[in-house]
Amino acid sequence: MTQKKTRRKNLRLPPERGRPIRIDINGENFLDIVYATDISIGGACIAVPHRFEGCRLDKLVSLVINLPEPVSTTFTALGSIRHLSGRSFGVRFVGMEKKDEAHVKDYIMHLLAQQDWKRATLFRWGLIR
Repeated sequence: MTQKKTRRKNLRLPPERGRPIRIDINGENFLDIVYATDISIGGACIAVPHRFEGCRLDKLVSLVINLPEPVSTTFTALGSIRHLSGRSFGVRFVGMEKKDEAHVKDYIMHLLAQQDWKRATLFRWGLIR
């Protein structure tokens, strides 16, 4: 079995249930409120209930990213649409400010801590080895 190569440099994690990552996106031919299915320091995968007509690869878009609790912050960033896939697309963050990058790092660290807690609990109860 061969392993699929990935070009991602950063760990991507989905948001917690009930705490979506809302993203307001403004592109050349569209403006919408969407939700991230996962996020990393380098970008996000965004779910769209409809296909964006006029959405082109490598075009810059303006983003307003709303991170949920416990970070609970909103910031703006530029993004480059990298790929389209069915009802989602990937966007790479471009030139994000250091303080905003730190917010994303804090959020990812929170998600990792939640996963480790869940794993430890399942192990303690003998549900995983």
